[in-house]
Formats: sequence, structure tokens, C-alpha cells
Amino acid sequence: MAPGVAALTAPPDTLRSSATTVSRYVLLEAPALSGVAGRSFAWIPEGTNPGTHDVRFRAQHPNAEPDTLVLRIELTS
Repeated sequence: MAPGVAALTAPPDTLRSSATTVSRYVLLEAPALSGVAGRSFAWIPEGTNPGTHDVRFRAQHPNAEPDTLVLRIELTS
């Protein structure tokens, strides 16, 4: 992904550890100008240096323990 281009993605509906549907994601660690709404993630990498950037989410399940998901984004020049 090139700097200044918005990244939009939908994290998985379920996780490997369980077939339980994820009800929502909460950001634990993320770059500036990023956000999550329900199960959608967006980031506008305006002014961000190229490199690898990790985003950490807490996946919430209605009938299971919370789980953590890491999304690794490679930002190119």
C-alpha cells in the first residue's frame, strides 16, 4: 500500500480458535487516523513512514473469551 492511500478491510467473521461469530472488534493498538466500526477497519496513512505497521484488535464473541487479532500492513513508498 502506498502512503496517502486509504486502507479498508473487514477482519474475519470468525477466528481459527472458534466457529463462534465475532460480534465486534475493538482497537487495542493502531496507527493514527485509523478506526474500527463493528467488523470494519479503515486507515488513512497520510504522513506515515513506509514500513511494517501492526494493528491489534480485540475480537469479542457473545459466548467465548475475547481473542486478539493482529493485522500486519506493509506500507511502501
